[in-house]
Amino acid sequence: IAVEGPYAEDMDSLVYRMNSVGTLLFKGGKYNRAQKCFNNCLKILDDKNDIIPKEGINSFDSYDIEELIQTDDSASYATLFSNKAGVYWAQGDYGKALEYYGKALAIVERVLGTDHPSTATTYNNMAGVYRAQGDYGKALEYYTKANAVFQSVFGEDHPRTQDTALKIMIMELCMKTGMTEDEFFEMLKNAPPSEE
Repeated sequence: IAVEGPYAEDMDSLVYRMNSVGTLLFKGGKYNRAQKCFNNCLKILDDKNDIIPKEGINSFDSYDIEELIQTDDSASYATLFSNKAGVYWAQGDYGKALEYYGKALAIVERVLGTDHPSTATTYNNMAGVYRAQGDYGKALEYYTKANAVFQSVFGEDHPRTQDTALKIMIMELCMKTGMTEDEFFEMLKNAPPSEE
């Protein structure tokens, strides 16, 4: 992408703004347009860092993560991969969602460490995809990782810690009962009121 005009000298600002537009499109349900924004951001970062994905330009599935980690834009790549994953998740393409969350995770674990809130957010997002697939064991694994970080960083009373603790409990109950999450909540909804 050739950039001219007021943003020619400020690629970071352009990527930030385009990512923001992509996020708004995603939240508005305009998934294909959001992906185009995120892909354009990746192209700009690739041009800026002289990166060519293994399978060629515009092949966003074939990045060398080690190469991306060495750039000053590794956090931007991780954010864009997470955003692309979120779109795939919303579209029900769980394989692609996990692929892109995996790319983001590989970067944030190396750059920020395994005990950083951004890493925990990626664990939490991956758990959500596994949960949507009905793979409660994998969801439990990733929710547990996220919860450990949230608890360490924010404490037990923080909403993020409490939220993941609740999700852990739900995953454990589904696994113990053999019920899907929907079946479990339907059972709770139809349970007689407590005598207390």
